[in-house]
Amino acid sequence: MPKLTKTFVESLEPKSESIIYWDSVISGFGVRVSPKGKKAYLVRYRNINRKQRKPVIGIHGVITCEQAREIAKNILSGVNLGQDFQGEKEKVRNEPTLNEFFNMYIEKYAKQHKKTWKYNEEYYNRHIKNAFGDYRLSTVTQDDILKLHKKIGANSGHSMANQIVTLIGMIFNKAIEWDYYDQKNPTAHIKKFKEKARDRFLQSHELPAFLSAVDMEEQPYRDFFYILLLTGQRKTNVLEMQWKDINLKEKYWRIPETKNGDPLMVPLVNDALIILKQRKKESNGSEWVFTSKTSKSGRLVDPKRAWYRVLRECELKDLRMHDLRRTMGSYQTILGASSFIVAKSLGHKDQKSTQIYARLNMDPVRQSMEKASAVMLNMEEENNE
Repeated sequence: MPKLTKTFVESLEPKSESIIYWDSVISGFGVRVSPKGKKAYLVRYRNINRKQRKPVIGIHGVITCEQAREIAKNILSGVNLGQDFQGEKEKVRNEPTLNEFFNMYIEKYAKQHKKTWKYNEEYYNRHIKNAFGDYRLSTVTQDDILKLHKKIGANSGHSMANQIVTLIGMIFNKAIEWDYYDQKNPTAHIKKFKEKARDRFLQSHELPAFLSAVDMEEQPYRDFFYILLLTGQRKTNVLEMQWKDINLKEKYWRIPETKNGDPLMVPLVNDALIILKQRKKESNGSEWVFTSKTSKSGRLVDPKRAWYRVLRECELKDLRMHDLRRTMGSYQTILGASSFIVAKSLGHKDQKSTQIYARLNMDPVRQSMEKASAVMLNMEEENNE
């Protein structure tokens, strides 16, 4: 048997059937020549169970003969330590992709045990699915996650980037628990961004221009932004607002499930009621408050473009939709509402205050929100005088 070299391998001619030429230096290293002339380097060994393996390690022309020789050396060294190169390849080939495992995670675990599973699904689809969702679990690296973390941090903020790393970590923890993954969690040593608490809300001198810009928007965007401001609730909850959860007579909106997993009773101030009553007249039987003719669900999905138009019109660059929620809470506080009242109106969960919350009815909460709404909406009139 000759030593396999580039010159020797390139001199080999195809025969009527595949022929393997073994190397004279490294036992088990060879090259197979197919009838069509394709030359593939392979390595032969027996695994710990004495089963013979003959995996291909590269194609001549894609890797060199010397590169193939080094790979063969490493594989055979690993065999002496009980490793099985082909077995590992088969294991990777048979394991689920991240997308496939995430679907299992949602259906078999999250829907039964996590009230926030919808948020997990939304964040996954928005940030992870197209990044490396098609990768097999064992091929997702720490570097892949680090790059995604950095990208999301630059485009969507540090808080969202950190939440995505946490979600990926939860997915891999479950994969380890269910024996789909036998390595260390790839998020284990990823350092998250240091987050600063955001305190942005619409200042008194900004409200007139903001409301004027909102008034220029078409429906349903105009009403949507007003309801965000006047209820102080999260964007997702307002987008999913349904008529069955609204009692216009008793002036409240019941959110079946908030981000913290609990239902929430939201008092509806008079200005919000005026908007909702008009929308109800024009609803045409739809279950959704904010309908859309273009979305599959029949409701408004993401008013991002309309939001950017509003910001351009009122010349505010650093305002987020979530800041409208903070604006309601801020004006309640400015007008003397207690922290308990503000927490109750915004649906913040504070275990230390649970007993106090239980004693609160919606009347003082509504009164506080009415005062805040009156001040916010009347500022435009005062500035126009």
